[in-house]
Amino acid sequence: MRPLIVTTLTFLFATSQAIGQTEISGTTEIETDKIAFDTINLSPNKNFEKKAKIKPIDKVDGDIEIRFYKLNSLSNTNNLKIIRLKDNKWTAHEYNEWNRPMRIKKYSLNVQNGFQIFLKKLLQQNISSLPSQNELKDKMRKLFNESGRQGERQIIVNDGHHYTVELKFGESFRIYGFSNPETYANFYEDVVELKNYVAITNLFDQELSRK
Repeated sequence: MRPLIVTTLTFLFATSQAIGQTEISGTTEIETDKIAFDTINLSPNKNFEKKAKIKPIDKVDGDIEIRFYKLNSLSNTNNLKIIRLKDNKWTAHEYNEWNRPMRIKKYSLNVQNGFQIFLKKLLQQNISSLPSQNELKDKMRKLFNESGRQGERQIIVNDGHHYTVELKFGESFRIYGFSNPETYANFYEDVVELKNYVAITNLFDQELSRK
């Protein structure tokens, strides 16, 4: 994956110029009023749900469900990791998609330090309240001034991985997405949300393992 860095120059000819919380199972506090809950399910993963025979996020029951999709843009295959709290019981599964031959394999997962700590780490990275990456356009700007010229440097990544977070707390659900977080976070180093994306991706990659 080789990102394209674009520099745009503008020549200057003149100068001058209340936090609510929901308690789940007596142990986990979730700041619900920070979450922009969705009313319509616009998940990009509906075809995968059908192939994997899982319900849409807005139709699942239980107290908590967090889905983390990783789409490989070159192979157009998905990897899905799910953690779920239902009837006071935590479970975690992975659905790994292959296209030659076409199949989806399901695995049970271990959580390195336990579900409670894992969920706490996710919440510390604002998993429940982050925007989609396309909502960060105003923040993802790298401006410069050189010798009377003002310009902007941009980065464009056309391949790599796209991620979708789908979560449901009680009866409310939310869906958002981002792509190639590490590349963008390194380029737009002042955008905190991009660093959150990187941390969430690392948590799902490093703290969940197949049984």
